[in-house]
Amino acid sequence: MREDPWSTVPRPAAGLLRAREPSRPGGVWYGWDDQGRRHLLLPVSSDNTTTVDFETRGLIATIRQLHLDEGPDGIWADIGCLDGGSADAFAALGRELDDHLEAQQDDAVTIICQVLERWRRFWLEAAPPGMLDAAAEMGLIGELWFLLRWLGAAASVRHWTGPLGDRHDFVTTSVSVEVKAASIRGGEMPAHPIAHLDQLADPVNGSLMLFSLGMARDADGDTTLPGLVAEAEALCQGTPHLDAWRERIHAAGWRPPHTELYSRRFRMTSQQLYRVDDQFPRLVRTSFNGHQPPAGVSEIRYSVTPSVVAETHLVTSDPTASRTILEALHEI
Repeated sequence: MREDPWSTVPRPAAGLLRAREPSRPGGVWYGWDDQGRRHLLLPVSSDNTTTVDFETRGLIATIRQLHLDEGPDGIWADIGCLDGGSADAFAALGRELDDHLEAQQDDAVTIICQVLERWRRFWLEAAPPGMLDAAAEMGLIGELWFLLRWLGAAASVRHWTGPLGDRHDFVTTSVSVEVKAASIRGGEMPAHPIAHLDQLADPVNGSLMLFSLGMARDADGDTTLPGLVAEAEALCQGTPHLDAWRERIHAAGWRPPHTELYSRRFRMTSQQLYRVDDQFPRLVRTSFNGHQPPAGVSEIRYSVTPSVVAETHLVTSDPTASRTILEALHEI
Protein backbone atom coordinates (compact mmCIF):
# COMPACT_ATOMS: atom_id res chain seq x y z
CA MET A 1 0.00 0.00 0.00
CA ARG A 2 1.29 3.48 -0.86
CA GLU A 3 2.18 5.91 1.89
CA ASP A 4 -0.35 8.66 2.55
CA PRO A 5 1.27 11.73 0.93
CA TRP A 6 -0.29 13.98 3.58
CA SER A 7 1.12 12.00 6.51
CA THR A 8 4.28 14.14 6.73
CA VAL A 9 2.47 17.49 6.56
CA PRO A 10 1.85 19.14 9.96
CA ARG A 11 -1.56 20.66 10.55
CA PRO A 12 -1.63 24.46 10.04
CA ALA A 13 -2.52 27.30 12.35
CA ALA A 14 -6.14 28.49 12.39
CA GLY A 15 -7.26 30.10 9.16
CA LEU A 16 -4.25 28.92 7.15
CA LEU A 17 -3.08 26.17 4.80
CA ARG A 18 0.13 24.24 5.31
CA ALA A 19 1.70 22.26 2.47
CA ARG A 20 4.75 20.12 1.80
CA GLU A 21 7.05 21.34 -0.96
CA PRO A 22 7.43 18.70 -3.72
CA SER A 23 10.68 16.85 -4.21
CA ARG A 24 11.01 18.11 -7.78
CA PRO A 25 10.36 21.61 -9.21
CA GLY A 26 6.92 22.00 -10.70
CA GLY A 27 5.40 19.11 -8.77
CA VAL A 28 2.22 18.96 -6.70
CA TRP A 29 2.19 20.39 -3.18
CA TYR A 30 0.19 18.30 -0.66
CA GLY A 31 -1.48 20.35 2.05
CA TRP A 32 -3.97 20.49 4.92
CA ASP A 33 -6.33 23.29 5.85
CA ASP A 34 -7.30 24.11 9.40
CA GLN A 35 -10.52 22.06 9.05
CA GLY A 36 -8.59 18.84 8.41
CA ARG A 37 -9.30 18.75 4.68
CA ARG A 38 -6.73 17.64 2.13
CA HIS A 39 -5.53 19.92 -0.67
CA LEU A 40 -3.49 19.61 -3.86
CA LEU A 41 -1.73 22.87 -4.65
CA LEU A 42 0.23 24.30 -7.56
CA PRO A 43 1.71 27.81 -7.76
CA VAL A 44 0.38 29.77 -10.74
CA SER A 45 1.85 32.78 -12.49
CA SER A 46 0.13 36.03 -11.51
CA ASP A 47 -0.43 36.88 -15.19
CA ASN A 48 -2.21 33.58 -15.93
CA THR A 49 -5.67 34.36 -17.33
CA THR A 50 -7.02 30.77 -17.34
CA THR A 51 -9.62 29.91 -14.73
CA VAL A 52 -10.49 26.70 -12.93
CA ASP A 53 -14.04 26.39 -11.66
CA PHE A 54 -14.87 22.82 -10.61
CA GLU A 55 -17.14 21.82 -7.76
CA THR A 56 -18.85 18.50 -7.02
CA ARG A 57 -20.09 16.52 -4.04
CA GLY A 58 -16.59 15.92 -2.71
CA LEU A 59 -14.21 18.14 -4.66
CA ILE A 60 -13.65 21.83 -5.33
CA ALA A 61 -10.98 23.44 -7.48
CA THR A 62 -10.20 27.10 -8.03
CA ILE A 63 -7.38 29.59 -8.55
CA ARG A 64 -6.95 32.02 -5.67
CA GLN A 65 -4.59 34.06 -3.58
CA LEU A 66 -3.28 31.99 -0.66
CA HIS A 67 -1.24 32.66 2.43
CA LEU A 68 0.43 29.44 3.48
CA ASP A 69 1.48 28.67 7.02
CA GLU A 70 5.29 28.57 6.74
CA GLY A 71 5.15 28.77 2.96
CA PRO A 72 5.18 31.28 0.09
CA ASP A 73 2.26 33.63 -0.51
CA GLY A 74 0.93 33.99 -4.04
CA ILE A 75 -1.57 32.76 -6.63
CA TRP A 76 -2.27 29.04 -6.38
CA ALA A 77 -4.37 26.46 -8.14
CA ASP A 78 -6.11 24.82 -5.19
CA ILE A 79 -7.92 21.47 -5.40
CA GLY A 80 -9.63 20.62 -2.13
CA CYS A 81 -11.13 17.29 -1.05
CA LEU A 82 -14.33 17.85 0.91
CA ASP A 83 -15.00 14.15 1.51
CA GLY A 84 -12.69 12.55 4.09
CA GLY A 85 -13.80 9.10 2.93
CA SER A 86 -12.30 9.65 -0.55
CA ALA A 87 -8.69 10.16 0.60
CA ASP A 88 -7.35 7.23 -1.46
CA ALA A 89 -9.06 8.48 -4.62
CA PHE A 90 -7.80 12.00 -3.96
CA ALA A 91 -4.25 10.68 -3.56
CA ALA A 92 -4.58 8.81 -6.87
CA LEU A 93 -5.76 12.03 -8.52
CA GLY A 94 -2.68 13.78 -7.11
CA ARG A 95 -0.35 11.11 -8.50
CA GLU A 96 -1.96 11.32 -11.93
CA LEU A 97 -1.69 15.10 -11.88
CA ASP A 98 1.98 14.88 -10.89
CA ASP A 99 2.68 12.37 -13.68
CA HIS A 100 1.07 14.62 -16.29
CA LEU A 101 2.94 17.67 -15.04
CA GLU A 102 6.23 15.84 -15.41
CA ALA A 103 5.43 14.37 -18.85
CA GLN A 104 3.73 17.29 -20.60
CA GLN A 105 4.90 20.77 -21.56
CA ASP A 106 1.50 22.46 -21.19
CA ASP A 107 1.01 25.03 -18.47
CA ALA A 108 -0.10 23.72 -15.07
CA VAL A 109 -3.65 25.10 -15.24
CA THR A 110 -4.34 23.43 -18.59
CA ILE A 111 -3.12 20.09 -17.21
CA ILE A 112 -5.23 20.50 -14.06
CA CYS A 113 -8.34 21.05 -16.19
CA GLN A 114 -7.57 17.96 -18.30
CA VAL A 115 -7.03 15.70 -15.29
CA LEU A 116 -10.10 16.97 -13.45
CA GLU A 117 -12.23 16.31 -16.53
CA ARG A 118 -11.03 12.69 -16.54
CA TRP A 119 -12.17 12.34 -12.94
CA ARG A 120 -15.43 14.26 -13.26
CA ARG A 121 -17.72 11.22 -13.37
CA PHE A 122 -16.16 9.70 -10.26
CA TRP A 123 -16.58 12.85 -8.19
CA LEU A 124 -20.14 13.40 -9.38
CA GLU A 125 -21.29 10.04 -8.02
CA ALA A 126 -23.01 9.77 -4.65
CA ALA A 127 -20.41 7.35 -3.36
CA PRO A 128 -17.25 5.71 -4.71
CA PRO A 129 -18.26 2.48 -6.50
CA GLY A 130 -16.66 -0.89 -5.93
CA MET A 131 -14.08 -2.63 -8.04
CA LEU A 132 -14.90 -4.99 -10.88
CA ASP A 133 -14.73 -8.61 -9.81
CA ALA A 134 -12.37 -11.01 -11.59
CA ALA A 135 -14.97 -12.14 -14.14
CA ALA A 136 -16.01 -8.58 -14.97
CA GLU A 137 -12.35 -7.55 -15.24
CA MET A 138 -11.68 -10.31 -17.79
CA GLY A 139 -14.86 -9.47 -19.66
CA LEU A 140 -13.83 -5.83 -19.98
CA ILE A 141 -10.32 -6.84 -21.07
CA GLY A 142 -11.91 -8.97 -23.81
CA GLU A 143 -14.06 -6.12 -25.09
CA LEU A 144 -11.17 -3.65 -25.08
CA TRP A 145 -8.90 -6.19 -26.78
CA PHE A 146 -11.48 -6.64 -29.55
CA LEU A 147 -11.93 -2.87 -29.86
CA LEU A 148 -8.20 -2.16 -30.04
CA ARG A 149 -6.70 -5.20 -31.79
CA TRP A 150 -9.52 -6.23 -34.12
CA LEU A 151 -11.25 -2.94 -34.87
CA GLY A 152 -8.51 -0.44 -34.08
CA ALA A 153 -10.53 2.67 -34.87
CA ALA A 154 -11.83 5.34 -32.51
CA ALA A 155 -15.07 5.45 -34.51
CA SER A 156 -15.79 1.85 -33.44
CA VAL A 157 -16.42 3.07 -29.89
CA ARG A 158 -19.85 4.22 -31.06
CA HIS A 159 -20.78 0.60 -31.77
CA TRP A 160 -19.61 -0.64 -28.34
CA THR A 161 -23.07 -0.80 -26.82
CA GLY A 162 -22.70 -3.68 -24.36
CA PRO A 163 -21.87 -1.35 -21.42
CA LEU A 164 -25.02 0.65 -22.23
CA GLY A 165 -27.24 -2.40 -21.75
CA ASP A 166 -27.53 -3.76 -25.28
CA ARG A 167 -27.93 -7.52 -25.71
CA HIS A 168 -24.66 -7.83 -27.62
CA ASP A 169 -21.36 -6.05 -27.04
CA PHE A 170 -20.86 -4.47 -30.49
CA VAL A 171 -23.87 -3.69 -32.67
CA THR A 172 -24.53 -2.36 -36.18
CA THR A 173 -27.45 -2.85 -38.54
CA SER A 174 -25.52 -5.48 -40.52
CA VAL A 175 -23.40 -7.33 -37.95
CA SER A 176 -23.27 -7.73 -34.17
CA VAL A 177 -20.48 -9.27 -32.09
CA GLU A 178 -20.68 -10.93 -28.69
CA VAL A 179 -17.27 -10.85 -26.97
CA LYS A 180 -16.22 -13.60 -24.55
CA ALA A 181 -12.95 -13.93 -22.65
CA ALA A 182 -11.95 -16.89 -20.50
CA SER A 183 -8.99 -17.74 -18.29
CA ILE A 184 -7.35 -20.98 -19.39
CA ARG A 185 -4.47 -23.24 -18.39
CA GLY A 186 -2.13 -25.31 -20.51
CA GLY A 187 -3.21 -25.90 -24.08
CA GLU A 188 -6.95 -26.07 -23.43
CA MET A 189 -9.40 -24.08 -25.53
CA PRO A 190 -11.61 -21.52 -23.81
CA ALA A 191 -15.11 -22.36 -22.60
CA HIS A 192 -17.37 -19.36 -22.14
CA PRO A 193 -20.24 -19.07 -19.67
CA ILE A 194 -23.48 -17.84 -21.23
CA ALA A 195 -25.63 -15.95 -18.76
CA HIS A 196 -29.08 -16.19 -20.34
CA LEU A 197 -31.02 -17.43 -23.36
CA ASP A 198 -30.87 -14.12 -25.21
CA GLN A 199 -27.09 -13.69 -25.10
CA LEU A 200 -26.44 -15.69 -28.28
CA ALA A 201 -29.85 -15.05 -29.83
CA ASP A 202 -29.99 -13.58 -33.31
CA PRO A 203 -29.78 -9.77 -33.39
CA VAL A 204 -32.70 -7.67 -34.55
CA ASN A 205 -30.78 -6.79 -37.71
CA GLY A 206 -27.94 -8.53 -39.52
CA SER A 207 -25.84 -11.49 -38.45
CA LEU A 208 -24.22 -12.46 -35.14
CA MET A 209 -20.60 -13.38 -34.48
CA LEU A 210 -18.83 -14.56 -31.36
CA PHE A 211 -15.33 -13.34 -30.54
CA SER A 212 -13.56 -15.86 -28.29
CA LEU A 213 -10.45 -14.80 -26.37
CA GLY A 214 -8.30 -17.17 -24.32
CA MET A 215 -6.24 -15.57 -21.54
CA ALA A 216 -3.59 -17.05 -19.26
CA ARG A 217 -2.42 -15.49 -15.99
CA ASP A 218 1.25 -14.70 -16.45
CA ALA A 219 3.49 -12.56 -14.24
CA ASP A 220 5.43 -11.64 -17.37
CA GLY A 221 2.32 -11.01 -19.47
CA ASP A 222 2.12 -7.69 -21.28
CA THR A 223 -1.65 -7.18 -21.00
CA THR A 224 -3.42 -5.50 -18.09
CA LEU A 225 -6.78 -3.80 -17.79
CA PRO A 226 -5.26 -0.37 -16.95
CA GLY A 227 -2.92 -0.68 -19.94
CA LEU A 228 -5.80 -1.32 -22.35
CA VAL A 229 -7.87 1.52 -20.87
CA ALA A 230 -4.95 3.93 -21.31
CA GLU A 231 -4.41 2.73 -24.88
CA ALA A 232 -8.07 3.24 -25.79
CA GLU A 233 -8.10 6.67 -24.14
CA ALA A 234 -5.10 7.64 -26.28
CA LEU A 235 -6.81 6.26 -29.41
CA CYS A 236 -9.82 8.50 -28.83
CA GLN A 237 -7.93 11.63 -27.77
CA GLY A 238 -8.36 14.44 -30.28
CA THR A 239 -11.28 12.71 -32.03
CA PRO A 240 -15.05 13.36 -31.93
CA HIS A 241 -15.42 9.99 -30.15
CA LEU A 242 -13.75 10.86 -26.84
CA ASP A 243 -17.02 11.58 -25.02
CA ALA A 244 -18.55 8.32 -26.27
CA TRP A 245 -15.48 6.42 -25.06
CA ARG A 246 -15.63 7.97 -21.59
CA GLU A 247 -19.38 7.32 -21.34
CA ARG A 248 -18.93 3.65 -22.17
CA ILE A 249 -15.84 2.93 -20.06
CA HIS A 250 -17.60 4.51 -17.10
CA ALA A 251 -20.76 2.48 -17.75
CA ALA A 252 -18.57 -0.65 -17.92
CA GLY A 253 -17.54 -0.07 -14.30
CA TRP A 254 -14.05 1.37 -14.75
CA ARG A 255 -13.02 3.96 -12.15
CA PRO A 256 -9.64 5.78 -12.26
CA PRO A 257 -9.07 5.59 -8.47
CA HIS A 258 -8.90 1.78 -8.71
CA THR A 259 -6.26 1.70 -11.46
CA GLU A 260 -3.47 0.45 -9.23
CA LEU A 261 -5.66 -2.33 -7.82
CA TYR A 262 -5.96 -4.12 -11.18
CA SER A 263 -2.51 -5.70 -11.02
CA ARG A 264 -3.23 -9.02 -12.76
CA ARG A 265 -1.21 -9.55 -15.92
CA PHE A 266 -2.30 -11.77 -18.80
CA ARG A 267 -0.90 -13.42 -21.90
CA MET A 268 -3.33 -13.96 -24.76
CA THR A 269 -3.32 -17.59 -25.92
CA SER A 270 -6.05 -17.69 -28.55
CA GLN A 271 -8.39 -15.35 -30.39
CA GLN A 272 -11.00 -16.43 -32.89
CA LEU A 273 -14.02 -14.95 -34.57
CA TYR A 274 -16.93 -17.38 -35.11
CA ARG A 275 -20.12 -17.19 -37.10
CA VAL A 276 -23.20 -17.90 -34.94
CA ASP A 277 -26.23 -19.57 -36.50
CA ASP A 278 -28.64 -22.42 -35.79
CA GLN A 279 -25.82 -24.99 -36.08
CA PHE A 280 -23.63 -23.19 -33.55
CA PRO A 281 -23.66 -24.75 -30.03
CA ARG A 282 -26.11 -22.48 -28.24
CA LEU A 283 -29.37 -22.43 -26.31
CA VAL A 284 -31.89 -19.76 -27.27
CA ARG A 285 -35.65 -19.47 -26.83
CA THR A 286 -36.31 -21.16 -30.16
CA SER A 287 -34.45 -24.23 -28.83
CA PHE A 288 -37.64 -25.09 -26.87
CA ASN A 289 -41.14 -25.98 -27.94
CA GLY A 290 -43.25 -22.87 -27.75
CA HIS A 291 -40.03 -20.80 -27.68
CA GLN A 292 -39.94 -21.01 -23.89
CA PRO A 293 -38.16 -23.38 -21.48
CA PRO A 294 -40.33 -25.93 -19.64
CA ALA A 295 -42.62 -24.57 -16.97
CA GLY A 296 -40.75 -24.08 -13.71
CA VAL A 297 -37.33 -23.78 -15.37
CA SER A 298 -35.70 -20.38 -15.10
CA GLU A 299 -32.27 -18.72 -15.15
CA ILE A 300 -30.76 -21.10 -17.67
CA ARG A 301 -26.96 -20.76 -17.71
CA TYR A 302 -24.52 -22.87 -19.67
CA SER A 303 -21.03 -22.84 -21.15
CA VAL A 304 -20.02 -23.08 -24.78
CA THR A 305 -16.69 -24.21 -26.24
CA PRO A 306 -16.76 -22.71 -29.75
CA SER A 307 -13.66 -24.59 -30.92
CA VAL A 308 -15.80 -27.74 -31.32
CA VAL A 309 -17.27 -26.17 -34.47
CA ALA A 310 -14.06 -24.54 -35.70
CA GLU A 311 -14.12 -26.46 -38.97
CA THR A 312 -17.57 -25.14 -39.89
CA HIS A 313 -17.95 -21.84 -38.06
CA LEU A 314 -14.51 -20.30 -37.55
CA VAL A 315 -14.32 -17.13 -39.63
CA THR A 316 -10.75 -16.09 -38.86
CA SER A 317 -8.05 -15.96 -36.20
CA ASP A 318 -6.35 -13.03 -37.88
CA PRO A 319 -7.43 -9.51 -36.85
CA THR A 320 -6.20 -8.07 -40.15
CA ALA A 321 -8.25 -10.55 -42.18
CA SER A 322 -11.40 -9.54 -40.30
CA ARG A 323 -11.40 -5.89 -41.40
CA THR A 324 -13.61 -6.46 -44.43
CA ILE A 325 -15.97 -8.73 -42.49
CA LEU A 326 -16.28 -6.20 -39.67
CA GLU A 327 -16.27 -3.14 -41.91
CA ALA A 328 -19.58 -1.85 -40.55
CA LEU A 329 -18.06 -1.63 -37.05
CA HIS A 330 -15.61 1.01 -38.29
CA GLU A 331 -18.35 3.34 -39.52
CA ILE A 332 -20.61 5.88 -37.85
